[in-house]
Amino acid sequence: MSKTTNRIVSLAVLLTSFLVGAGGNPNVIYILADDLGYGEVGYNGQEKIQTPELDAMAAQGMRFTHHYCGNSVCAPSRASLMTGKHPGHVYIRANSPGYPGGQTPLPAGTETVGHLMQRAGYKTAIIGKWGLGSTWDSGHPNKQGFDYFFGYTDQRLAHNYYPEYLWRNSEKVMLDNRNGKNKDYSHDLMTVEALKFIDDNQAKPFFLYLAYTIPHTRYQVPDLAQYKNKNWPKNMKIHAAMTSRMDRDIGTIKRRLEELGLANDTLIMFNSDNGAHGEGGSLQFFKTSGPLTGKKRSMNEGGVRSPMIAYWPGNVPAGTVSGHLSSFWDLMPTLSELTGESIQGQTDGISMLPTLLGKPDQQKEHRYLYWELYEGKPNQAVRLGKWKGIVRDRRKGMKIELYDMSKDEGEKKNLAGSYPEVVDKIRNALEEAHDPNPFWDKSNSPLYDAKAACDVNGVAPQFKKRKKHSANTSQSKKGELSHVPLSNLASVASITTVVEPGKSMNIDKSWSFTLGDPANASAFEFDDSSWRRLDLPHDWAFEADYAKDAAQGDKGGYKPGGIGWYRKEIVIPKEAMDKKLRVEFDAVYMNSEVWVNGKHLGKRPYGYISFAYDLTPHLKPGKNVIAVRVDSSREPSARWYHGCGIYGHVNLVSTD
Repeated sequence: MSKTTNRIVSLAVLLTSFLVGAGGNPNVIYILADDLGYGEVGYNGQEKIQTPELDAMAAQGMRFTHHYCGNSVCAPSRASLMTGKHPGHVYIRANSPGYPGGQTPLPAGTETVGHLMQRAGYKTAIIGKWGLGSTWDSGHPNKQGFDYFFGYTDQRLAHNYYPEYLWRNSEKVMLDNRNGKNKDYSHDLMTVEALKFIDDNQAKPFFLYLAYTIPHTRYQVPDLAQYKNKNWPKNMKIHAAMTSRMDRDIGTIKRRLEELGLANDTLIMFNSDNGAHGEGGSLQFFKTSGPLTGKKRSMNEGGVRSPMIAYWPGNVPAGTVSGHLSSFWDLMPTLSELTGESIQGQTDGISMLPTLLGKPDQQKEHRYLYWELYEGKPNQAVRLGKWKGIVRDRRKGMKIELYDMSKDEGEKKNLAGSYPEVVDKIRNALEEAHDPNPFWDKSNSPLYDAKAACDVNGVAPQFKKRKKHSANTSQSKKGELSHVPLSNLASVASITTVVEPGKSMNIDKSWSFTLGDPANASAFEFDDSSWRRLDLPHDWAFEADYAKDAAQGDKGGYKPGGIGWYRKEIVIPKEAMDKKLRVEFDAVYMNSEVWVNGKHLGKRPYGYISFAYDLTPHLKPGKNVIAVRVDSSREPSARWYHGCGIYGHVNLVSTD
């Protein structure tokens, strides 16, 4: 697939200017669901989960039967969407276990859809899950073409629908979800923000990228709605209620456009970032991949095909179905042609505007679509006309499976032995499309080189590259996050934190850590002097036992039963004892238990979750000890991530 420099001012743009009237270019709302399967919506055959709003938009707009995600997992898929490049060229090739802030960031100077739309005169916003950089690095949405941001930067924290905070641009917005409360449901807040953005920008063209987190697990929802009395497993009722809640809110947004007189001037596109997650038996219970094989992280159709619809009254022909082979990396050239604004750089995409406007005879076609991924196994896939080629594990050579998608959408019959000439074409495409990447490579173990990514990109707010730690300290400069291999950390004297009365404070510095499960490690008097000393955030990505055997290697991650312990001394002055004190964890992965002075405070299940515990009843003047046990155990069917540990910051919060 050639890289094409797009300098487009086409007849379609001129036609579009007439279609949207004197107001200029149309508004664009791109709605992205998270882990929504191809068969999880009514217009693609879903029978149990109700999606009436999306079904109506599909009936009144255009449904795409062969539109493909940027990849079969979150971050690389969103990177392809934002940068117009397929997975063999895009900067981000997989999720980034072990990288501070959740994800390797987009570099400064990257051409994004946001930058393009800003140059075209649009007010731009990303509301929801970003996952392409943090608040302090080059990947921040405000630095990647978005005037406004509200939501999650760290995709790991986005697993929790009741977080303690979200971000508005670079401002942390605290929510009423602490101390056991679950009041502020993040999805609902995103909808409120989206409606406000539309209201505030109704007089000028706007581009809204609304990246909802539903139906990604965890299974959390304020109410079960119409599924309350269903004789279903509880999590299946929650799953359905989450998806229907998103559907309801998309309908609310559509009606707001109608109320403002903007419906005919607004193109709405709906997609999912990758295939269905399939958690908790949902793949079988709801048939979330529909007739397709596979799910999230798979190169089969169920992992990469998206349930796309487009809705634009008076412009996108109502009630149409398109089989055009298209992908996430087509969004950038489509918006370039729609607005008349040139792409500054290269794209692998082709504008879909002729198809959207009901002019399929003018539509250019891809030579092929290409994917590669580095999660568990380094795999690849190509869609070449009616043919689909898959390589399951590139480390074992180019063993290509071949499927005829015109007759076998379920990818049941491998025809590689019958069509060697087609296999050769697939092989050529696989080799042509792949450019090497400095962080993800089939020869790496793990497949993602977190240290290389940290060294190249840096993790400091000032965008400095990480400096190597000296031989006698694990301290980092002010403003930098300490996130280095354990092998780079020297054993240093324990540093005790003294709590200042009436103040909240960060306690990331100088924790004791060990791998393993020593007896009585939670006890107040336990001797941890032989343990490592390190700063948080921290994970085990450099020393824990990576699963290379066949059984666990299929899942990619750490062998079950891995245990890590963290201990931290704090001193409470007598004058601070009349204050209430709680400890807040931004993110811990996977299962965690917390003690203070040997008293068990609680246990949290798997996931990158934030939580807090009240320390007050168990504290005493002078020395106190916080102990955290983290283990990697999980259900056998669950997906393995590459890291484990305290991934976020830890704070002591003092209140009256």
